[in-house]
Amino acid sequence: MSNTVIRLFLLSAALVTVSGCANRAAEAILDPQYQGGQYHQFNQTVSLQVNDQRANKATVIVSDGEHSQQQLTQGLDSKLTRVFEQGLQRNGAQVSAMGATHIRIAIHDLHAHVEQNTVDHNSTAKIALQVFVQRNGSQFNKMYNGQSQFSGPFGYDQAKVEAQLNKQIEQLVIRIMNDPELNNYMQKGAS
Repeated sequence: MSNTVIRLFLLSAALVTVSGCANRAAEAILDPQYQGGQYHQFNQTVSLQVNDQRANKATVIVSDGEHSQQQLTQGLDSKLTRVFEQGLQRNGAQVSAMGATHIRIAIHDLHAHVEQNTVDHNSTAKIALQVFVQRNGSQFNKMYNGQSQFSGPFGYDQAKVEAQLNKQIEQLVIRIMNDPELNNYMQKGAS
């Protein structure tokens, strides 16, 4: 009788574990917002385009040793377009498709890799954005990178990983808006 109880316990533990894994989100939901202030006064109309050029489109990758799960983020380029629009507008630019200054953001890397262990987890978020600004035959081109890490006990929390990515995006956009080299280039074209 004790073997039956043990088997039932092991079976129910396995089912709880499997159902817990199945309930993980299949999509990483990001919603970055521009949290920075006004660092410059761009005083010009700009067009803005964001292109997702990542080789692997996964936003969250969860590894547990043998298995790996990848989660995508629908409309990532439009989410980054929105946060850059917020930053540019806060810094005195008007965003319009008819802008004489063309800004293009290339997403080269944007993901969090979660390593799920038996008793803990580690999450590393990486982001690499390349900013191109073109106006009257001249061009500004610069790569911006960011990284953050956190650890926690037991299983990872999807919302915390998404918050980590949102914060990483927001911090990098603030750094871009506050970049003296970009500001100098933009001021040359201000009207």
